[in-house]
Amino acid sequence: MNIKPLAITILVHLSRSSGKEFYVREVARETGASLGGCHKALRELLVLGLVKSRKSGRNLYYTVDAANPAIPRFKIFINLVELKKLVDCLRPSVFKAVLFGSCASGADTQDSDIDIFIITPEPGPVREILKSMKLSRKIQAVIFTPGQLLESREKDPAFHGEIDKGIVLYRAEDERF
Repeated sequence: MNIKPLAITILVHLSRSSGKEFYVREVARETGASLGGCHKALRELLVLGLVKSRKSGRNLYYTVDAANPAIPRFKIFINLVELKKLVDCLRPSVFKAVLFGSCASGADTQDSDIDIFIITPEPGPVREILKSMKLSRKIQAVIFTPGQLLESREKDPAFHGEIDKGIVLYRAEDERF
């Protein structure tokens, strides 16, 4: 299987707009691609079972096939790829970074925040790095020092349960948390 880059771009767009239907011209306009290229890519995604189509009048509408188990995993993969540069910038300053919430489960949409849990000895520089990064969606960071982490684990076990279900983006070799 060889999925073309345009098909991936379209699948990202459709998967983040889960439940919404688009006709080919909308997809072309919103992705900046040619009408013919979008038509071909959508047919490819349809054959793979990643999108569904519905005909209404003369228009054919496309939507991501949310019932396909590959879709949430695809969304997680795309989220991880998009966060790589941020994670690389954070590495020298943090003990651990964890993606949690809807972006970690593949239930995110274009309007979802990117929830990241960070353990660092110095929150200030980490906040500056986060402010300087331009991503397609807002980053919602929860930043703890090691001392705050120990205190918080006792006070809010439900929150830490969510963190434990997340995806570790980075863990320092000597990380003890």
